[in-house]
Amino acid sequence: MELKLSNSAFWDVDFDKLNQRENADFIIARVFQYGILSDLRMILKNYSAEKKACFQNTAWK
Repeated sequence: MELKLSNSAFWDVDFDKLNQRENADFIIARVFQYGILSDLRMILKNYSAEKKACFQNTAWK
């Protein structure tokens, strides 16, 4: 999976060093908090519904 995300959510990390599977929770959280619309679309397209739902149900509790 190749994610092409903007720098808006990852200004303080080297995105190229993140493992897109192992760091999925971090990536999804950052995009939901700071990403732009095209980033959100990329997350919705590339991560499973279970992964996104799990995050959405626990992120803001």
